[in-house]
Amino acid sequence: HFAHRWNIKTKYVASEVYTQEDIQSAIDVIKKDFELNFNGCTLTEIYYAGDEISEDFIDWADRNNEEEVLVLLSSFDTASSAEDGFNSNSTYDNWNWILVRSDGGQWKHVYIDHGFFNKDNVDQEFIRWLYTACTRATEKIYFVNFKDDFFE
Repeated sequence: HFAHRWNIKTKYVASEVYTQEDIQSAIDVIKKDFELNFNGCTLTEIYYAGDEISEDFIDWADRNNEEEVLVLLSSFDTASSAEDGFNSNSTYDNWNWILVRSDGGQWKHVYIDHGFFNKDNVDQEFIRWLYTACTRATEKIYFVNFKDDFFE
């Protein structure tokens, strides 16, 4: 169920702050998150919002005791089966994704919220994603809304 995420439009936005590898890594994180958490929605475009816009959100990094903030913008369509309060058969443009981290490093704390997943999403791809999320934390991993039997 992850196959269509590779058909998403992206556009090159130059940055004096982030490498294209940093930006692509952030885009990949959001693509995976979108597939797992936005049921009934199709991501159609995602790209770096630019250095000026990211700088406008620096308070998000400050609030989380981090140094960097990277903002992505996206567009997505919803189907008639859209969930989580989205309007059915609609297009959402300029949806902000705000990522924070320490200067050039990994994430200190990773929060993995299982509350948005359903049993159909727990497949081999989910396990790979979970492994990746767990290996990105340098200090703590928080498992939120996991049922006890998940760990058995």
